[in-house]
Amino acid sequence: STPSNSSAASDVYKRQTKDYADLMLNSAVSIEIHDAQSDELITKYEDKSSIDKVNAILDIKNWEKVDNIDKNINPIYTLELYYDTTKQDTNDDIKEITIYSNGEYVSFFTTSPGVKQNYKANIDITELIGK
Repeated sequence: STPSNSSAASDVYKRQTKDYADLMLNSAVSIEIHDAQSDELITKYEDKSSIDKVNAILDIKNWEKVDNIDKNINPIYTLELYYDTTKQDTNDDIKEITIYSNGEYVSFFTTSPGVKQNYKANIDITELIGK
């Protein structure tokens, strides 16, 4: 059976969004990891190899879109992404990726359009913060 246009279009959109997140992560010049509850800075990555490592750990291409994340699941880390602002219009950058509980869920926020996307993931958070 052929999928309806709308579902095909939404699949493309979902894929694009993930690809976009992947791309944004690759182009970040620095990534700060904060405690989601206290906002305290835990660690900061500013060199390409560390950022590549974060990208590999997040493994965005294996995220699965979910409508929402159960409100009983607490966010643990917030990743703030920074870009070389001389090179691009930063209005549509993804500013923030939130990782929940034990790395099982993740959401990211793009400033333009102001969209929060939720995903089911499988992130090894101990590797992420290098503890």
